[in-house]
Amino acid sequence: MNLAITEDGKSVTVTDKSNNFTSWTILSGVLDRSLNWSEKMPFPDEVGFRRPPLTAALSPDSSLIAIVYRDRPICLYDLDEDMPHGLVSREGDPNAQGLGSMTSPSSLVFNTRKDSHTLTAAYEDGDLCLFDYEDLLLLKTIKEANAHIVACSPDGSTLATGNSNGMVQLLEFDTLQLLYRMNAAEYGIRDLCFSTDNLRFMDVQGT
Repeated sequence: MNLAITEDGKSVTVTDKSNNFTSWTILSGVLDRSLNWSEKMPFPDEVGFRRPPLTAALSPDSSLIAIVYRDRPICLYDLDEDMPHGLVSREGDPNAQGLGSMTSPSSLVFNTRKDSHTLTAAYEDGDLCLFDYEDLLLLKTIKEANAHIVACSPDGSTLATGNSNGMVQLLEFDTLQLLYRMNAAEYGIRDLCFSTDNLRFMDVQGT
């Protein structure tokens, strides 16, 4: 579901659909840490069963993870404290959001800047939302932004989005102001990534 190398380059982390976060030291292969967040992050209307998560994103400093479940608000879990951090949603009070709300993000990404506390989520219907994950606030929503996949540039300034029609957009991360739009191909965009110099990006296409 999510595979990442920590900021210091010493560990690799994995988040899986069984609600586990695991990290290993790269050089030795030794298990650093393993935790399961599901029992500490219950939903009031759950009755003995939880659907597996759809996707997840790890903060640049590996201290926070954002988890997406079907028809649920975005769940934020503090890995340092091993406890829930809170919920964010594009619709009102996330604590009042029950099953069937149809608010599932298809992709989400943390801003890579250390001084930023923002998270962007692309929803299944194409909406794009910017959140302050520290204060658990919705900062901005762009309706029908035609975004299903998101990626952040290494310097945190640019957000790239892609969709199932092959359209790629570049936006200013902090404001979601559109900078450039292109129709890259007939195939849908499956993933995006930036070069380390922030000047180029690549997309993965497929049906």
